Amino acid sequence: MVIDITKIPVLCITVETAKDRHKRIHDLFSRFNLTNTHMINGEILDKTGLSFIEVQTKKSGLVADAHIEALTKFKPPFLIIEDDVLDCRHQTKFDIPDDADCLYLGSSVWEMQEGKSSQFGTKTAPYSEDYCTVRDMLGIHAVLYLTQSYIDATIDNLSTCKNRNQYCDECIALDMENHKVYCVRQPVFYQHDGLNNQVTLFPLKDYPR
Repeated sequence: MVIDITKIPVLCITVETAKDRHKRIHDLFSRFNLTNTHMINGEILDKTGLSFIEVQTKKSGLVADAHIEALTKFKPPFLIIEDDVLDCRHQTKFDIPDDADCLYLGSSVWEMQEGKSSQFGTKTAPYSEDYCTVRDMLGIHAVLYLTQSYIDATIDNLSTCKNRNQYCDECIALDMENHKVYCVRQPVFYQHDGLNNQVTLFPLKDYPR
């Protein structure tokens, strides 16, 4: 099946105060000719009296809530991005395997390994010149959702991670082996957040299973 992201809903996870990121995202929308766009404003965390770890886990929980809201807005297909993404190449049409539950348009070399976040390298299996299948991959900054069953599973995984005070992408990564999760070998979008710039720019072909 061919999906053109200029023809489907595109939702962006953000907060109302992130004005600089909003400018970058709207510029990205313009470059890609994305017009069916929707900003999903998450709750802003009150950091008063919280430790660094508490801030990170609570913030992740609020990000999970925003993703859950976005996942319930439309029937698939739709694309969800986060407000820290930038484009590293231009592509709007994707010829996707018919059995795909989702296609990651952003990737990460960070994975879950033995229940913990690891930079060893995301596990991949070859599919084509353009796509691979992945499991255990962290990062949900640009995902094209294709089936309702995977959307439902993602909502459950986000809720589970929040309830366990885990980072919101960890349960999703651990559940990938139970779904048909494909990823572009060369990322279309990467995280420009000062922390994950490099690990989300690497092509996944360098990290085989």
